[in-house]
Amino acid sequence: GFTTLRDAGGGDAGLAQALDEGLIEGPRLFYARRALSQTGGHGYLRDPRLVDPPVCACRALGDSLAVVVDGEDAVRRAVREELRLGASHIKIMASGGVFSPGGSVDACQFSMTEIGAVVDEAARAGKYVLAHCHSAAAIRRCVRSVIDHAASSRLARALTSTKMRSWPRRATMSISPAEQRQR
Repeated sequence: GFTTLRDAGGGDAGLAQALDEGLIEGPRLFYARRALSQTGGHGYLRDPRLVDPPVCACRALGDSLAVVVDGEDAVRRAVREELRLGASHIKIMASGGVFSPGGSVDACQFSMTEIGAVVDEAARAGKYVLAHCHSAAAIRRCVRSVIDHAASSRLARALTSTKMRSWPRRATMSISPAEQRQR
C-alpha cells in the first residue's frame, strides 16, 4: 500500500493530526493547506462580474482552497501563516486553471518578485514550494525562481519539457477533466 501521500493544496490539518496520532489508519500525510493565489487568479473564486463579494454564511465563496495575496509583503506573511498552521510545504498558483471563474489557463500569475519571496520564506523555514502551472511560460518562470516542484503542467511545450530534463527539481504532469473534453 501507500506509505506517504503529498497533498497539493487544500489538505486538512485535522486529518494529518488524526493519522499522526493513530486515531485512524492510513499513510503519512504531507499537506500544503491553502494554496497562494493572487486577486483574480486561479483559486480566486469570486464571480468576475461582481464588484463586491456576496455575503455567504456557507463559506462556499470562502478561502478554503486558496488564500489571496498581492504584493511581496502579503506573500511573505501568507507563507509564514500557512507554515504556522502546519503546512508541510507551500503551493502557489503560478498560472490560470480550468475551474476558476475568470482569467486564462495560460496566464502567468504572481510577479517574479512575489514568487521569489515565496521561495525565500519557505527555504528559510526548511520547506519547499510546489507550483500549479499549466503554460510553458509559467513553467519557465518557476524554473528561474527555483520552485521545487511544478504540478499540473499539462500544456507544457516540448521545449520547456526538454529544459526541465536538466532541472534538478520535479514535475508532475496531470490530466484535467477539461482536457479530456477537448479530445
